[in-house]
Amino acid sequence: MKHTLCLILITCSSGLLPAQPRLSSATARPTPSAAKTPARSQAVAPTRPIAGRSGFSVGLRGGVNRSMVTREDLNNIEGAQQEYTPGYHAGLVLNMGGPVFSVQPEVLLNQYNFRYTLSQGSRSGFAEGTINALEVPVLLKASFGGRTLRFFVNGGAFGTYFLNGRVKGVATLNNLAIDLSGPIEREGFSERFGYGVTGGLGLSVRLGPGNLLLEGRYNYAIDNTQRTSEGETKARLYMASLGYLIPLGGR
Repeated sequence: MKHTLCLILITCSSGLLPAQPRLSSATARPTPSAAKTPARSQAVAPTRPIAGRSGFSVGLRGGVNRSMVTREDLNNIEGAQQEYTPGYHAGLVLNMGGPVFSVQPEVLLNQYNFRYTLSQGSRSGFAEGTINALEVPVLLKASFGGRTLRFFVNGGAFGTYFLNGRVKGVATLNNLAIDLSGPIEREGFSERFGYGVTGGLGLSVRLGPGNLLLEGRYNYAIDNTQRTSEGETKARLYMASLGYLIPLGGR
């Protein structure tokens, strides 16, 4: 009887105790490797620009010209003068390559102005005019310096295509005035197309998202700008430019 009462009390008391939680095999014991390896914080290194990374930039440039279109027939005439005259240029600039060496093609509207004067005894006169041309230079460019201020030099070749032109002037012979005004005519691709070499130097200044460019350049025409019955004409051009390039690639 006593044994039966003890079993009943043990059974009742075990049902009143709260159940003990069971530990899963994954959380029961820490693994030796986890207990011995301290937690490490992973710091992210700051991103730095890669000096040799290539990129692509696009922008605009424009400025003033001083040009001379020399005529072969005037070189041997006493009292004839050929003068440099002002003009302008403007267009699109592309730059492809690294921060030191790059290739820079451009598409420009270029204005070649000229002026001739003659004073020789009974003969005198003047003529001045404008030639508008579409010009495509392709330059190799080398840049040096820091990120904020860089110096660059460039050189290459250009092709030019005559668009239109006009001349105005008056020639006087024995007190007889002759009007020289009229359009400049070019016929056929061979008379409209020309080419030459170009080169210059300048500064690139970091400004906002891009770079401000200050540049001086010289164009020297190798092929004839115009062929006439009196001889050949060739163009010489000094350019002072202000431009802005915005990088679109990884520089």
